[in-house]
Amino acid sequence: MKKILVVDDELDIAEAVEDLLLQHDYEVITANDGVDAIRQTAIHKPDLILLDVLLPKMTGYEFLKQLQEAGGGFERIPVIVMSKRESMRPFFDSWRIIEFLPKPFNHQDLLNKINETLGSVAAMTFDDVIPMATETLHPSDVKQKKIVVIGIQEFLTERIKLFLGSRHCSVYQTGDMKEAVKLANKHQPNLILCEFGNETETLNAAVIYRNLQENPMTREIRFFVYCPHASAADANETLQGVSILTYQDVHDLTEQLNTLPL
Repeated sequence: MKKILVVDDELDIAEAVEDLLLQHDYEVITANDGVDAIRQTAIHKPDLILLDVLLPKMTGYEFLKQLQEAGGGFERIPVIVMSKRESMRPFFDSWRIIEFLPKPFNHQDLLNKINETLGSVAAMTFDDVIPMATETLHPSDVKQKKIVVIGIQEFLTERIKLFLGSRHCSVYQTGDMKEAVKLANKHQPNLILCEFGNETETLNAAVIYRNLQENPMTREIRFFVYCPHASAADANETLQGVSILTYQDVHDLTEQLNTLPL
């Protein structure tokens, strides 16, 4: 059964599309804003995404940029962009996996476009994107390690949380620098995994690390930073002595996470 993610903040449209797809034996996941769309994509790995453009929290265009930059096969998920504005079509022409469907559309137009798209684009099989733990363990048999994940890129943090969950870890995630220090104080995690950033007001890994080092309660917690290869030199210069995990895409980051002492 093919799995389709429907992303639209107009609930009547989202519900009508969901009902139609269920009648035609598709599995359906829904999201009503761009941030939730990132989360649902990371969790459910859909075969196809039906995407509105003007979404709250994150536009459809911004969502697609994150999807394309994530790599690891996510950039190969076919997308049908649904928009009332025909003028939006040229913005998506450069992405070969994206189809455009003007609103309003009738049921048959949508079904035809879905069949056409699924037939022409081979969606990736995600079984190898995040290798899952092979041991069969009852939760009571496992002493869960606690990990604090600090990051503002929703797509990456969701994939990291899924990976760590498969390794029987308890994960506490935030994108706020002050909250990160509070989580470290409260939970005393086995390690902290922080997205590299050097923006003072948004996310600054060096500031977080310094604050943790200045606190006797958190200075011994192992601190790891993850960043794309392009930022590796900057990260190493800014955070001397800190372990840096560099990656090309989501799959590559997963390989790096496998090296963590979990």
